[in-house]
Amino acid sequence: GCGASVNADDLGTAAAMGAFVEKIFLGPGTTAGVMKAEAATAASGQSSLKGMSATIHFDFDKSAIKPAYKKTIADFAAVLVKNPDAKVVIDGYTDNIGPDKYNLGLSDRRAKSFKNVLVKKYGIDASHIRIKGFGKTDPIAPNKTSKGRYENRRATAIIE
Repeated sequence: GCGASVNADDLGTAAAMGAFVEKIFLGPGTTAGVMKAEAATAASGQSSLKGMSATIHFDFDKSAIKPAYKKTIADFAAVLVKNPDAKVVIDGYTDNIGPDKYNLGLSDRRAKSFKNVLVKKYGIDASHIRIKGFGKTDPIAPNKTSKGRYENRRATAIIE
């Protein structure tokens, strides 16, 4: 099955955080950034979460969070609970279908949906989370295919 849990207390060291980030956000074989983060953290003697992110995707014309992303959000929230002073920005995006004005509103609603789960379910301080909708700007995949459009219908939370 899918799903796992992480105790936020277990992420207190640079190595533990690096392993967590690699497993949850990067996947195997993409450790270069994690190693740099671990080295910087070890050198500074403090935890550096800046740049850590989580991305979720949405169905067409929807801002509801899909059940498949519960674990992604829970894992990201666990880090925020462990680091209550962390500041987060959540950026929302759409594919290129529909009018610009509508897509800006939809992208904003997607970012708000992500924020609402962090605040209401996990108790993250709402004042520590900024949201911004970007509409169809800044696609991460070509909008020519349904797969590409799906990749672009997203919200990404980033620790500042």
